[in-house]
Amino acid sequence: MPADFSIETEWFESDVGPAEDRATAAWLTIRCGDQIAADVQRQGEDRVEHAVPVSAYPLALWFAANWWRLRFEGAAADPHGLSWRLAHEMPAAGHGFVWPRGRIVSDGDMLGVSARPSGGFEHGIRYLSDINVRVPAAAFEMTFEMAVDQSTRPALHGSLSAARTASKPWSRLAAKPGKAPRSVIMA
Repeated sequence: MPADFSIETEWFESDVGPAEDRATAAWLTIRCGDQIAADVQRQGEDRVEHAVPVSAYPLALWFAANWWRLRFEGAAADPHGLSWRLAHEMPAAGHGFVWPRGRIVSDGDMLGVSARPSGGFEHGIRYLSDINVRVPAAAFEMTFEMAVDQSTRPALHGSLSAARTASKPWSRLAAKPGKAPRSVIMA
């Protein structure tokens, strides 16, 4: 059964990191139906938290840079290949944050969203979620739009919207075989 998909942010003030990270510091919760994709435990504590402190900025950049591949590219013949993993696995959002071990894979009308527990503690936290759900593509797109609309950075909002609408036919075609949209246009 398909699950709802949402990314929830609870903004907080931060004085750590570059200006764009400070401006978009948030407690991030990723929901897939009634499951949380980012249950986290801090080292030395027994309680489980359903949100992780990160910056929404690198996550938004990752979504925008990989929009077409996330939305239309299926599982790779080699899911361990670097290019495929950088486009489909959330830790690629980077910026020094410890992201959930989430993965997004499309089959056209549905997206597979999974999260796996981390083996141990990394920078004082470990992820506990172990989920694998199917999400309607429309729910994924709506969540993306809401996340961008909630952005506190208007310039970022414009670049994310542009990435999503630019070269739509080419990008959709390129994502299916697993190529970056520009590589098809430039070829």
